[in-house]
Amino acid sequence: MHTVTFYPLGNADSYLIELKKGKKLLFDFANLRNPDDKSDCRIDLAAELRKTLDNQDYLDVGAFTHLDDDHIHGSSDFFYLEHADKYQSEDRIKIKELWVPAAAILEEGLDDEARILRQEARHRLIKGGGVRIFSRPEALAEWLEQNDLTLDSRRHLIANAGTLVPGFDKINDGVEFFVHSPFSKHCDDEEFDRNTACLGMQATFDTDTQLLMTADATHEVWEDIVKITKVHNNENRLAWLCGPPSSLCCNIRCQSR
Repeated sequence: MHTVTFYPLGNADSYLIELKKGKKLLFDFANLRNPDDKSDCRIDLAAELRKTLDNQDYLDVGAFTHLDDDHIHGSSDFFYLEHADKYQSEDRIKIKELWVPAAAILEEGLDDEARILRQEARHRLIKGGGVRIFSRPEALAEWLEQNDLTLDSRRHLIANAGTLVPGFDKINDGVEFFVHSPFSKHCDDEEFDRNTACLGMQATFDTDTQLLMTADATHEVWEDIVKITKVHNNENRLAWLCGPPSSLCCNIRCQSR
């Protein structure tokens, strides 16, 4: 049985999809709990994930829907990052494939963990593997050219809105992921809103259960998604929780105090 676990993190997001054939996909990571505050009921996300992974030292997918702190906090302390030796101790969790919106490549003027994750995504994109970029704005083509690369040479690492994410299907993995956003227009301005340019998709499991993953997309974005999805006769891609109640186990874990 597939399992989706939503972690209690207060005003922050992180959830883990565990597929019945073993693959594990984490969407966002925000380890905001204060260990010195006994009244803080948020979960110790790092400890919980290590417990779930047991002796496995990697995630098949680590997806960061956007680079706001409530979606990435503590990630540079937890994950093995390829772009710098300081993030490569043996106790860190590796990410086989990093998923980020194009905005996470293009945004400038970052600091702290947003900058660290941007550098990791850029490193993998330049290297040519271990990353999946969502959306293909003109600005991404320009950025690639500035780094002596072409869009064609990295096209296999990019997924556009309205397509399925390569590497997953219902026959072999028990799930497929349909990309809803971001649209290219969300990432082409020099100054863009992260919530507007964040990653949004629908997971459809082989149980016919469907899960909408919206991150912090604004209502204007979802108005566009609904309109475009209907134009392309893909209204089933807007569905969620369509399967029988027993077909997907969704655990909400709360740490008792």
